Amino acid sequence: MALPDIKIRCDGRPLPAELEVLDLEIQLELNRIPQASLTLLDGNVAERCFEVSDGALFKPGSRISIALGNQGGGPAPEQIFEGIVTRHAVSAGSEGLRLKVNLRDRAITMTRSRHSRVFAQKSDAEVMRQLISQANLKVGRLARTPITHPELVQFNVSDWDFIVCRSDVLGLAIRVQSGEISALPLALGAPKRILDFGLDDTRELELELDGAQQWASLKVQSWDRAKLAPTAPVRAKPASLQIGNQSDTLLAKAVEASAATLLHGAPTAPAELQSWADARLLRSRLSLLRGTAVVDGGADLKPLDTVEIKGVGQRFNGKALVSGITHTIDGDGWRSQLRLGLSADWFARTAELAEVPAAGLLPPAIGLQIATVASLAEDPDGELRVQVKLLQMAPDQALQWARPLSPDAGAGRGFVFRPEVGDEVVIGFLNDDPRQPLILGALFGSKNKPPQPVQSPDKTNPLRAIVSRAGSRIVFDDKTPALHIETTAAGKADGEYKNKISLDEKAKTITIEDQHNNKIELSDKGISLTSDKDITISAKGDIKIESQAKLDLQGQAKASLQATEVEVVAKSKFSAKAAQVDLAADATFAAQGGAQAKLGSNAMVEIKAALVKIN
Repeated sequence: MALPDIKIRCDGRPLPAELEVLDLEIQLELNRIPQASLTLLDGNVAERCFEVSDGALFKPGSRISIALGNQGGGPAPEQIFEGIVTRHAVSAGSEGLRLKVNLRDRAITMTRSRHSRVFAQKSDAEVMRQLISQANLKVGRLARTPITHPELVQFNVSDWDFIVCRSDVLGLAIRVQSGEISALPLALGAPKRILDFGLDDTRELELELDGAQQWASLKVQSWDRAKLAPTAPVRAKPASLQIGNQSDTLLAKAVEASAATLLHGAPTAPAELQSWADARLLRSRLSLLRGTAVVDGGADLKPLDTVEIKGVGQRFNGKALVSGITHTIDGDGWRSQLRLGLSADWFARTAELAEVPAAGLLPPAIGLQIATVASLAEDPDGELRVQVKLLQMAPDQALQWARPLSPDAGAGRGFVFRPEVGDEVVIGFLNDDPRQPLILGALFGSKNKPPQPVQSPDKTNPLRAIVSRAGSRIVFDDKTPALHIETTAAGKADGEYKNKISLDEKAKTITIEDQHNNKIELSDKGISLTSDKDITISAKGDIKIESQAKLDLQGQAKASLQATEVEVVAKSKFSAKAAQVDLAADATFAAQGGAQAKLGSNAMVEIKAALVKIN
C-alpha cells in the first residue's frame, strides 16, 4: 500500500510541518454533504494546555482544504475536500492526548434553516441554480430539466432537502465537490476503473443482488380534474441494467414482482408523470447490485463514476455505479472504500425531512378527533371561539376553546353558522398543536338526526336543506326542481309551513304566501294577487296601471275613485252605464261634443234650472 502525500491548508495557509496528523477520513456520497475528520497529536499534561486547540488553525468556521496523492513520483496531490470546521474536540486516554476536528463542506449552509417559497414559471434547473447561488456556493453542472412549472412550491423545508428531493424525481443525483454543487443524471457510463478481484489492489469486496425492490414494469397515475377520474397510466421507459448473467427484469420475475402502479392524488402534468415513472424505475434498477469494495487509496474516482467488476463470477461481473467513497488514512496507509449501487428509497423518506409536528413545542395531537360542544360562553379573547369537550379528556378536565371553520369569512361578510351545545363535531389542530383546535364540521347520527324533509335518505338524493334551530328552512328539491324558503313564525298546520316562498320549475310558478292566506303567484297565466282581506297599494310618487288589451276594475259592493282632479280619456269611445246615473257638480257642469251632442231618453227628458238657455 503506497504512502499518502497529504496537503492540508487552513484558511489558505499550509498546515505547519511540525503538526502530526494521526488519522484522516473523508466521506463523499451522492445526495449527501461531504464531511471529513482529522485527528492530531496535541496536548501537554505538564503545561496543562492543548496548544493546537488553543491556536487559530482549527477554530470553528476555519476553512480547511485537503489534497491527497501518493508519494513516490506519482501525480501531484489532488484536492478532494474543502470545508469548514464544525466540531472541535479534545480527549485524553490510553492512546494519549488528541485533538479531533470535524469538517463539513460549505454546502452545509443550505441545511441551516427551513424556507417556504413559490417559484413561478421556472424549471427545476433554474430553481436549483437560484438556491445554490443564494447560498454563495459554486454552481456546477446542472442537467437540463425540460419541465417549466407554473408553480413549484418549497414548503417549510431546507434548500438542501428541497433540491435533493427534486433531483430524485428527475432521475438525477446531487454531487458536491469542494463547495461546488452539481445535479447529474443517474446512469452507468464507461468504466473509470476496473476492479479485478485477485489481480489488482482490491483488498476487500462485498456484493449482493437483491430483487426485493425490483418491478417487472412500472406505471404511474394522477388525478384528472376535468374527467374526475384517474389519468391514463403513464408507463416508465425500460431501464434494464445487465448485471452479470442476471438481468433485473428476470430477477423481478423470479421474486414474483409484477407490474407496479404508483398513484398521486393531485393533478400532475403528463411530462412530470413521465419523469416520475422513469426516475422511480431507474432507481429501482440501480438498487439491484449493492455492496462495498476497499482498494488502495486514490483520487481517480468520484461519486457517480462507473466501475467494472471482474473476477467474482458470472453473476456479479459487470458495471456498477459508485455512489460514495470514504478515504481513510491512518497508520496502515491510505485506503478507499467504494460504495456501489443505490438504495431504492428516495430522499423523501428521510424522517427529518419534514418539520416535527407542533414544531416540537409539545407532544402533538395527530389526526382528527371527536368532541362535543359544551358551551357558547363569550370568548374572552374576542375570537368567536366556542368551548368543546374532547373525547380523550376526562370529565373533570377543563373545556378547550376551539375556532369554528366557515366556508367564507371576512370583514363584514361571510357564512355565519355557529354550532349548538351538544353538537358532535370533528376537531383538527393547527400544525398538530393540541392547544390550537379547530372545529372542522359537525356530524349527524342516530342521536343528532337531520331535520325534515332530509331526515330519511333517498337513493336518488334529491333534497338539500338549510334548517335553523327554530325550524325555518331553505329546501332545494332537485327532483322538481324547486326552491322553498319557509319559516315557522306562525307555526305549522298539518305538516305544512304557512309562510313560504316557492320557485317551482315543474309547475312553472313563483309563489309567495303567508299564514293569512295572502298570496302572490307568478305563472305562465300571468300574475295573481289574492287575499282574504284588504289589498292596499300606495306610493309617494305616481302609480301607473297599463294594459295592452283590456283593463277591468270591478267591485262587488262599491267602487270609488277619488282625487283632487280626475281625468278620464278614451281614444275612441267612452261609455258609462247603470240603472241610475247621477252626475253632479258643486259649481259648473259642462258636457260638450266636438262635432255633435245628443241628449235623449226612451221616456221623458227633463231640463230644470233657475234659468234655462238653449242656443
